[in-house]
Amino acid sequence: MKKVILVVLAVFLVGLVSCVKDKTTGPHIEVSDIYISDQDTVLYPKLGEEFVFDPSDRISQTDPSCSLTYQWRYGKIYVSAKGEYMVHPQDSLKMLSNDKVLRFTFDRQEPYFARLRVSNEFGCAYRYFIVKPSSNFDEGLVMLSRNDEGDAMFSVQNTVTDEIELVQKEASDFWYRTSEDVPVLKDDIVDFAFVCGGGDVWFPRVGYPYILSRKNKQAYYLDHNTLRVITGFEFSGTPLKLGMCGVGKFDLFAFCDDGDMRVQTWNWQMEVERKVFKDVHHWDRFQRVKIRSGIERNSTFLDILFLHDDENSKLYGIWADGLSNSGIGPEAYPGEKVIYAIPFETANIGVHDFYIVTQNIENPSKITIRQVSDVGYTGSMYLLFGLYNVVSSYTYDLPEGEELTLTPEAQVLNVYQHRSILYNTDRKIYMWKPGASTEPKLPTEESELCFDVTSVNPNAVITCMTQDITNKYVFVGVYDPTAEGERKGSVYVLDSFDLSLLKKWEHVAYKPMNMYYKLHLLRTDY
Repeated sequence: MKKVILVVLAVFLVGLVSCVKDKTTGPHIEVSDIYISDQDTVLYPKLGEEFVFDPSDRISQTDPSCSLTYQWRYGKIYVSAKGEYMVHPQDSLKMLSNDKVLRFTFDRQEPYFARLRVSNEFGCAYRYFIVKPSSNFDEGLVMLSRNDEGDAMFSVQNTVTDEIELVQKEASDFWYRTSEDVPVLKDDIVDFAFVCGGGDVWFPRVGYPYILSRKNKQAYYLDHNTLRVITGFEFSGTPLKLGMCGVGKFDLFAFCDDGDMRVQTWNWQMEVERKVFKDVHHWDRFQRVKIRSGIERNSTFLDILFLHDDENSKLYGIWADGLSNSGIGPEAYPGEKVIYAIPFETANIGVHDFYIVTQNIENPSKITIRQVSDVGYTGSMYLLFGLYNVVSSYTYDLPEGEELTLTPEAQVLNVYQHRSILYNTDRKIYMWKPGASTEPKLPTEESELCFDVTSVNPNAVITCMTQDITNKYVFVGVYDPTAEGERKGSVYVLDSFDLSLLKKWEHVAYKPMNMYYKLHLLRTDY
């Protein structure tokens, strides 16, 4: 009996194998495979405008006669502490549309993750997209200028990618915000400043612009995409210069015409008592210096505010918010005038050498450079206990007929990639490398490199300058009072390594006052 069963089972198995191998004895189904190409998987819809995206030219299948269905879903993308994209779990993606052509209006400049599913009766295919809603000012250059009547104007050169793409643009690509759009631009605007960081101090992602009206005694906070006024902060004094810090409260410091410093706080939107240097109510001038701390990707950018008491040869500093006792110094230099306090970024990101340049009052040809080495960022200790600990001091006698080219009116930029400092006069930009030798050279006409604006335009003067986030380029605000038309201001783009002229954007501003480079909210590498 057992043998009979085994024989029957063997015959069944042979028959089964024969059926499988013989396609003519059973149904044969031809499936239609779907393919979605991976071209252009980053989408840039305009904020507040209906975004229409037709993927037809990306979709194909082996049997074109099969009907297809579509599904669009999306979710938010989060940027990690390391600057990496973190995607919402796929099962929580929200429904967008069942149409092939996506139509949607994005109202927030946040990164999104979009998924397209294309299905037929045999299966489906997926394609994923990064969606970066774009405004008129995503990343790029913003400059404030004024005409002879006191009318101010913003000039913006925008890019959705990076500084390399920005520099390829032409003067015709600028867009403008005038007093017709923002009426307060008529009200004696005397300063313009940018806060890096937005709500997250650890990333210089969103540029929050502020302008300062002497007439109205107010600082105005502007929308970072449209440059329209959101709110104002009134000061009890008449403000001349604006400073701020990015430590969460977003306190604004106004240096006023009486020499005092007033403090406004973002959290409470009111002027508050300054707790640092409470017994001092007059300084002669104000210096705003930007420093970087942290590793390159996670850089924090902070403003140090230096206050100069020239009569008593004292230098005061504020690094954090004015609501705490975070004053630096004061440090006295009897018989000397402080020309500049310069942070010089070393090869180690976030570690600085500070150079304090002073000039003897009785003998102006005698110059002293004090060096503070390896000042690192360790919270408030960074400046409170490290800034004035001089490790080296060098005194020089200027040769007869020679002068310092570094003046208190100069702007200073750090180019840490080649350990140099750029500073300007009204006609030239100099490169100074104080750490290139055992003893720092004097910042004089005998500079390592120099850009002379009169070699390009004999009538032009330099009014301001800034650099991009990667320090590849220097953007120079130039004014030609003899130029025709109302827009006598231009922007020259220089290579930051050799100061060669790369680009000219001519007649794009009134007389430039100040300008900044804004980093894209969604940019994760630089």
